[in-house]
Amino acid sequence: MKDLKRGAVHLIGDLKENMVVKFGIDPTACDVHLGHIVMFKKLRDFASAGHQVKIIIGNFTAAIGDPSGRDKTRPMLDMKEIQKNHGELLGEIIFFFHEPSAVWENVEILENLSWFGDMKPARLIEAMSSFTVAQMLERNAFSERFKNQTPISLQEFVYPVLQGLDSVELKADLELGGTDQLFNLTAGRKIMEMWCKDREPQSVMTLPLLVGTDGVNKMSKTLNNHISVREPKSVMRSKIINIPDTLIENWMTLLTDIPEKEIKKLLKDPIKAKIKLADDIIKLLKKEDEANTTIEVEAKPLWSIVKELMDVSGSEARRLIQQGAVSFDGIKNTNENWEVQTGKLKVGKHFEVQLNVK
Repeated sequence: MKDLKRGAVHLIGDLKENMVVKFGIDPTACDVHLGHIVMFKKLRDFASAGHQVKIIIGNFTAAIGDPSGRDKTRPMLDMKEIQKNHGELLGEIIFFFHEPSAVWENVEILENLSWFGDMKPARLIEAMSSFTVAQMLERNAFSERFKNQTPISLQEFVYPVLQGLDSVELKADLELGGTDQLFNLTAGRKIMEMWCKDREPQSVMTLPLLVGTDGVNKMSKTLNNHISVREPKSVMRSKIINIPDTLIENWMTLLTDIPEKEIKKLLKDPIKAKIKLADDIIKLLKKEDEANTTIEVEAKPLWSIVKELMDVSGSEARRLIQQGAVSFDGIKNTNENWEVQTGKLKVGKHFEVQLNVK
């Protein structure tokens, strides 16, 4: 279990064999960066170790907005924007996890709209009875705003309760999140204690928020200190090599499998260390030029080709197409039954192949 704990800040509860490992991500934006990859990599490590990883895309909770780390209420997103972001995010997740097959077979992607969409109000009210307003105000995000008389909406109190109900739905054994998610994750434990009396509540593991390229603040597109996974390989390499030396050890711990002893040795030469770091991150993200790959295929519906190439279910392939994550010869194609032709197929922002129809 030692490698699975690498980089962790908090571990509440125990790790055990054959766990259901839960992670939730809201499609509030569609640009995945290295800060997200810290969590994706840890999830892949758990899947590689034989645990069942369940990734929840919060297409219901995204409309409410996670208050973690916020100094004001998030604006509510409409379903059209959520669906657009959902398609992009789904493509990125599938691309990261679908190889090797030993990992992908232990990963399941779910949407919490599928159980919250029909939830009866009585169920939510019962779950909310697990908490008091005083307990909610103990979290830093709320206590500071309350002190400064900054508005706090009731919907923000509901968010951690819904996240806890996600854990009940999945019967999670472990939930992962960033350090800013600690309140929400422990809320899940509290709700499971109330609703899942026949089993232990989920354990909780947090990982640090990756510091951005400025060397000061957490990585964020808003602060322009991020490295997007969509960056061309040459641009990504350049940005990594130019990070402050103070970030090398932290990034190596969170984004690579380089042993701790080797990291200590590499730190003696920061330039060589950053070149090694860039090489390992580029390999992790599978940034090889797939556009030069040519595949012979039979004339089939688009959804069938996406299903085969991405090794996903038929429903997941259709969802990728319907949500605009698939393009052909540079044009977005949302017709799942369109018969493929010879040309360039792109799924998400990275997977790109030349198809030759027999």
